[in-house]
Amino acid sequence: MYAVLRAKFESSNPKPSDTFNKYLKNVRRELNCDLYAARKAEIVDRARRYDNGRISGVLLGGSSKKLMGGLSSFISLPTALNSPQHPDMVETDPAKVVEITRDYFSDLYQRTPPPDKPKSWMNTPLVVEVRERIAKEPFVWPVAATLEDFRAMLRKGNPRPSPGPDRWEKWCVKNLSDGALLKVLDLHNYLVMNASFPGMVKDTHLTYLHK
Repeated sequence: MYAVLRAKFESSNPKPSDTFNKYLKNVRRELNCDLYAARKAEIVDRARRYDNGRISGVLLGGSSKKLMGGLSSFISLPTALNSPQHPDMVETDPAKVVEITRDYFSDLYQRTPPPDKPKSWMNTPLVVEVRERIAKEPFVWPVAATLEDFRAMLRKGNPRPSPGPDRWEKWCVKNLSDGALLKVLDLHNYLVMNASFPGMVKDTHLTYLHK
């Protein structure tokens, strides 16, 4: 190997200031650059094939849960974006990058306003009668439930449904005494009157798939 490199160095017509050690350093630098480029291309190719496989699995009917990997798969905003007004200009200011990203998704998911068409069915005799009846007896909500109303609600529906996140069994609540049931009734009325529900009850996971 040494003889081959020595022969290449001598055949390249080196300048008087060029030495064989300098030539070896340049060769090693070029080899390292080629090795880095090859490794990077292989990593990017593997990542692309892996992502294509996951997305294809979801499109073929698989679960999309694997696409949401939690905090470890969080992808932050890009650090540089092309300006929409000037495609040849690259914006690196964080505030400008946020603005470009917000404008892009706002335009992408913008809804088309519904057409303004006449609604002739709103003037039919049945609809007019319902409108007049509701005007006389408007629906009032929210309304606090009494103890009798709450027990009537507990008698409705499935007597043994699956418990929710609070792990309360319906049959157990139904058999409480009036004094104990008043505590549950106060909690129910607070949730209804204030439209406030605990996070453990209303927390959900949403997966957005653009089509």
